[in-house]
Amino acid sequence: MANVVLMTRHSHVQAGIPSNQLTLALEPEVASLYCNTIPLASPDDDGAGVLLHSGAKYVLIDAGGGTIDIIAHEVMNDGSLNEIHQSNGGPWGGTAVDKEYFNFLKDLIGNSVFDNFKKQHMDDYIYLCREFEQKKKTIKPEDVSKVTTPLPGSLKNLFENEKHQDLATSIMSSDRYSEDVTLVSDKIRLDVRIMKGFFAGVLKYIYDYLKLIFSGDSMKDVNTIMMVGGFSESKMLQEMVRNLFPEKTVLVPPQAGLAVLKGAVLFGHNPAVIGHRVCRYSYGVKTSLKFENGKHREDKRKTVGDKDLCVDIFDIHIHRGQSVKLNAKQVPMVYKPQKPGQKTISFKFYSSSECYPMYVTDEGCMELGKITVDVLGESTVDNAVEVSFKFGGTEIRVEAIDKKTGKTTHTKVDFIE
Repeated sequence: MANVVLMTRHSHVQAGIPSNQLTLALEPEVASLYCNTIPLASPDDDGAGVLLHSGAKYVLIDAGGGTIDIIAHEVMNDGSLNEIHQSNGGPWGGTAVDKEYFNFLKDLIGNSVFDNFKKQHMDDYIYLCREFEQKKKTIKPEDVSKVTTPLPGSLKNLFENEKHQDLATSIMSSDRYSEDVTLVSDKIRLDVRIMKGFFAGVLKYIYDYLKLIFSGDSMKDVNTIMMVGGFSESKMLQEMVRNLFPEKTVLVPPQAGLAVLKGAVLFGHNPAVIGHRVCRYSYGVKTSLKFENGKHREDKRKTVGDKDLCVDIFDIHIHRGQSVKLNAKQVPMVYKPQKPGQKTISFKFYSSSECYPMYVTDEGCMELGKITVDVLGESTVDNAVEVSFKFGGTEIRVEAIDKKTGKTTHTKVDFIE
C-alpha cells in the first residue's frame, strides 16, 4: 500500500501535474463521504430514505473489481467523518469471480484454445467479459433456473479447428459437464449451481473478514452497513451480507459503482470533511539515545565523544492504530544536537507496520523523507529542535522549529494509509 501511494504521486508529478496541486483521495473514505450526501433507504422501506444523522456509526464496504476495502465511520455534529476502524481489506473483488468463470471456460475448451482466443479475438473477449459482468449483478441466491451466457463463434471455431471435434459433442461426452452444460447456437446454458460456485471462494473470504471486524469492541454499537463499488451491485454479495447480519440495516445507494468517483469530487471541494483517521502505520523520527546494557542491541552502540549512544532508534510520534485529527499538529517532541559545533541537525522520518518498533532497521520500517535544520551561531548540546507531525488528507507535514532562533523548517511526504 505504501509503495502504491508513493508511486502514484510520483507518476502524476512526472506527467506534469504540480505536486502542490495534487491531492490523493482514499477510495473508501470518499465513497463514505458520498453516501453521507444522499438519502438512503433499506430495500424494505417505502419512503425516500433519510440522510445519516449526527452520531450515526456505520461500516462501509467498498467492493470494487480487484479489491474489497472496509472502513467504519461516525458522523460528527459538524458533518465531518471520524474513522472508528481503520480501512483494510483484501483481493476479494469482482475480478476474483471472473477468474473462476474463465477457469471454467478453460476447463471446458482447453487452456491453449482460450489463450489463443484472447490473443486473436480481443473484441470478442471484451464482449464476453461485459456480458458476464451483467450476469454477476443479476444472479441471486434463490435462483434455480439455468443460466445462459454467450459463447462467441470465434471461440467455438478455435476449439473445433484445434481439437478437430464438434464443441457440442465434446460437452455432451464430458464426464464433468454433460449433465450441467449445454451448447445452444452461440450460447451455453449451465446449471445455476455452477454459476453460484464462481462466487463461493470470494464470498467465504469476505464473510470471514466481516465476522472478524464486527468482533471488535469498537464495532459493538454499529448497526448500519453500506455497500458501494461495482461488485456491491451483485445480489449474491448483498444477500450474503444481509444473511450474516440479519439484525443490521444493509444499504446499497443508487449507482453504487460510481460512489468513489462522485465522492472524490466532493472531497476535492472540501477535504476537511474527513475529521479523524486511524493510522495503519506508526510514524516517527530516527534518533539516538544513551546506550543501556541489556536493553539495546550491541551492534547499535556508537561512541560520540565520551558518550556511548544507541543509534537507529525509532522514536515514535504516532503509533499504528492511533486515531489522529487531520490537519492538526500532533504533540511535538524535542531533540538536541549530539555534539557541540553542529551547523545543521538532520532528521530522517520513518513509517513502520509494527505498533511499537524499536529500531528504524526493523522489518516493516520504511524511510519516508528527511528534514534539515540550519543552526545559527555556535550550537551547543543545550540547543533544542522541536519536531512535530501534521497529518493531512494524504500527506504528512513535518515541521522542525529551532527553539533558540524560532526558525521553522518543514517538508511534506505522502500519508501512506
